[in-house]
Amino acid sequence: MKRLIAEYHASGKPLTVDQYLVLFLKFIAAVIPTTEYDFTVQI
Repeated sequence: MKRLIAEYHASGKPLTVDQYLVLFLKFIAAVIPTTEYDFTVQI
């Protein structure tokens, strides 16, 4: 995670909103690995 952020920072380009969202979701997945994200209901 730190390496990925360092690479973005070293490139000199600003992060876009979708890149921030991906980084946030990767962080959440690392912190809470047992969370199930599939909440579909069977009919």
